[in-house]
Order: sequence, then C-alpha cells, then structure tokens
Amino acid sequence: MKTNLLSLTLAVVFVLGAYNASADDDTQQGLYLAPSFTYILYDKDYDLGDGAGASISFGYKYEAPWSAEITLLMAESQFKNETTAVDGEHFQIRMDGLYHIEQQRDIHPFVVAGLGYGEWEYDNDTNTDDNQLNVGLGLISQASERFAWRSDLRLVYDLDEGGIHSLVNIGASYFFGAGKKAIPSPVVVVDTDGDSVPDEQDQCPSTPLNAPVLSNGCQSDSDNDRISDFLDQCPGTAAGIAVTPDGCAVDSDNDGVPDSMDACATTPTHARVDEKGCRVKLLEAVKISMQINFTSGSADVLAEHYSEIGKAGEFMRQYPDSAVIIEGHSDSQGAAEFNKRLSQKRADSVREYLIKMYNVDETRITAKGFGESSPIADNGSREGRAKNRRVVAIIKGTVLR
Repeated sequence: MKTNLLSLTLAVVFVLGAYNASADDDTQQGLYLAPSFTYILYDKDYDLGDGAGASISFGYKYEAPWSAEITLLMAESQFKNETTAVDGEHFQIRMDGLYHIEQQRDIHPFVVAGLGYGEWEYDNDTNTDDNQLNVGLGLISQASERFAWRSDLRLVYDLDEGGIHSLVNIGASYFFGAGKKAIPSPVVVVDTDGDSVPDEQDQCPSTPLNAPVLSNGCQSDSDNDRISDFLDQCPGTAAGIAVTPDGCAVDSDNDGVPDSMDACATTPTHARVDEKGCRVKLLEAVKISMQINFTSGSADVLAEHYSEIGKAGEFMRQYPDSAVIIEGHSDSQGAAEFNKRLSQKRADSVREYLIKMYNVDETRITAKGFGESSPIADNGSREGRAKNRRVVAIIKGTVLR
C-alpha cells in the first residue's frame, strides 16, 4: 500500500511538473528566506504521536520556473507504547527543488520534491534516524514585491523503514533579490490612417488611404505647392504660384494662361487669347459658308446640320467682339418673292439657333434673306440648285485698341 501511494505521488509530481513547461519565465530571481509552522502526522506503525514544530528554508529562485532550497526542521513528538509515553524531538535536514506553475500570476501553485535526513531523539536516550524522500504540492500568494505567503502538503517516505508521514507547512517567504518585476504590457501600435507610420511618429495623421508617404507619414510634394505628388496633376508648378486643389496654376478666366502670367485676367470664356492671356484681334472679315439643306418649303433647321452651324458659333466664341451677318439664299424654283421670304426665315432659324445654343448676344447677329438673287451655281441643274440653297455667315471683327 505504501509503495503504491509513493508511486502515485511521484506520478502526480511528474505530470504537474510537465504541465506549463512552456510558460513565461518569472522575472523574479535571487535569494529568499522562508520560515514555516510545521505539523506532522507520523505513520501509524511508528507508535509516534503527531508532531508540531517549525522549519526554516534558505532558497534561491532562478529566472526559470525552478527554485532550490535547503530546509532545517525541528518538531516535538511522543513515542507511545502500551504503558508509557516518552517525549522526543524530530530533526530533519533536506534539500528540495520547487517547480512553479503559472509563476507569472501573483497566486500560483508549485510542485516540490527532495531528499533529506531525519533523526529522532527521545528522553530515554533512544535515537533513530532514516534517509527520506519527500514530494508534495504547495501554493504561493505574493503579498508585495518581496513578501509572500506560502503553504504546502508533503508525503515523506523513509527509505530504510518504509514508513510514510504527512507533513503540512504554513508560513511565509521574504525575497532578497531584485523584486518581482511587472510584466510589460504588449505594445499596441496605432496607425489611424493606415500608412504604415505609427501615429506617434506621423506628422500627417490623416493622409488618404493607400497614398504613398515619406518616413514622417507625410506625402511627398516635389514642387512645394502644398499639393502632394499623389494628387498633383501639374507637379512642376513654379514656386510661389497659387494653385488649385489639383496642383495646377490658378487660371481665373479659364483661357489657358495662369493668372501669374495673364495680362488680361478677365477674358470672356472661350475667347481666343495670345500667350499673355489677351484676346487675339480680328482685323478682317471672315466668311464661313454653311451647306445647310432645308425641307422643301420649310425653314426648320435639321439636326444633321447642327455641326455646320457650330462652325460659326465656335468662331464667335473665340472672337467675342465680332459681329456676324447670316445670309440666306435659295434656288430659282418658285416665285422670287416667295423665295426671298423663305430665305429670310431660314436665316432667322440659324440666328435663333446660335443665340440659344452658343449664348451669342442677339445684338451681334443679323439675319438677311437674299432669295434667288445671288446664285453660285447653275439653277438649270439639280446639283446647281442644291448649291444655291445655302446659308452663309460673314463675320467681321472689331479692332481692339
């Protein structure tokens, strides 16, 4: 029975010692002193009464989960037989190894095992001794940086006699080493804008997602216009030039010449300008012919001819000081008076289209119907009559001074 109990105890020690073998090492190491109150329940075959006494352990805690200690124990007991009871003292010296489980916690268990030597001295001058093996389980509660409560329960096996005793220790320990160090908290790296530069180093913590940045978390700006290269559509802007959100020089009148170079900063939209941003002068009349066909007897402009009219519209945008005369012409079929009225209506239709679609001031456009009076081809052929049914825009410029 005793052998089985010892085997079971050793098995428990082995399993618990293997448990958590990969746990984090304790940061506490160095010498410690551990006094304890001790109570012993002797093997019933020894005819000894329960013993009580004290023990003191001198130990060293390694950085790993192990401790080693030497313990001195002294307890008082009685040897009893059928007639007498003899007082005696029990002395023990042992060397133990402690394996700490979950040692990073302030309260954690430990497994202990060791070898020792025990001696009993009785008042009747009878002495006995034995080599001993002890195994057990204990608990440590860290009360402060250096002070802790501890207790353990052990089975002590006499190697010569074969007896098994139970031993309880309740005490404390005082650590002389560097003290229990705080376990550092995991470092949490915060990167709000996701640019791989931590917020604590990021001088530009709100850069757009996926935008390339420098080591300080800011986007590169090669031309120093305060628009990052990632967004800059004009990366070579000269220093000191006002720019738009896309990094290009400001062009208030949208004439293609930046304000910094524009000598005429209020040019009308679409006006043709020179390299200084000023309107180009139109010094002579320009004649734009539009081959526009109308349904017989109708003055409605067909959609297929909008691009023809657009030639005059775009030209007048480029030269906002110009004026235009829209001339309507017809072939010779039908009465002359009818043809003249019809050509006037057709010229008026073109005029209205220019005003509506190209925002040309109506005072700049004059419409005039010439009827069949100004043919450019022979009205005797079908092809010639088609050429004579035409609208012509004659645009004249105003000389700018």
